[in-house]
Amino acid sequence: MTTWLTSETNGFIPDFASLERAVKERRFDLVILNSPHNPTGMIYPGQALVSLIDTAETHSTRVLLDEAFVDYALPASLVSLAPTKSNLIVLRSLTKFYAMPGLRVGYAVSNARLAAAMQKQIDPWSVSTVALEAGRAALSEGEFAAETCRVNATAREEFAGALNDAGLKVFPSAANFLLAKLPQGSGADLQQWLERERILIRQCGSFEGLGDAFIRLAVRASPDNLRLVSLIEKWLSGSGDS
Repeated sequence: MTTWLTSETNGFIPDFASLERAVKERRFDLVILNSPHNPTGMIYPGQALVSLIDTAETHSTRVLLDEAFVDYALPASLVSLAPTKSNLIVLRSLTKFYAMPGLRVGYAVSNARLAAAMQKQIDPWSVSTVALEAGRAALSEGEFAAETCRVNATAREEFAGALNDAGLKVFPSAANFLLAKLPQGSGADLQQWLERERILIRQCGSFEGLGDAFIRLAVRASPDNLRLVSLIEKWLSGSGDS
């Protein structure tokens, strides 16, 4: 397995030209991507992504595109492209956007031949009746989806601005979380300190290509976001408990 690292210097956007060359030269069986990307929240450029899919198709390479967070940026979804391609599988999740992780419900979209091959390899009862009913109800709530996207986008912009003002470097995100880089100190230490305040963040030192200064923060309601910023400022100033 080959991991394709992105870097802070180019905004964590993959070098799609190099990736296409690698597909041509190495003849991979499968390329796995996720957009919006986790943990950066980055949406990949649509034209570059489609070009990669086309190149992979001509070299008998399948592409698995995880769109677990794309409900926050639906115009970027390639789910409608999947049935037209021989090599593309798009994964979608209901657990992130609709806040029902315990039900573990999601789906894959591909052409009919690929779908039939996948169906043969999964359990007959892979999703419970309760999860199916919850998924059906969630997908019927168009007004909820539109309002959630609007509220999240507003809160995310305010949150990112406050974090920037506090001295953190915040990277563009299309999802319901932000990747930020601390100006000093350890993300692991901050994570541990915030747990005393009953706040959980994700320190990103375990992500290949990221260091301990990177943290991922969920976008919540404005009062929660601003409270977290205030606590991070307190910790950065050294006035938090050691």
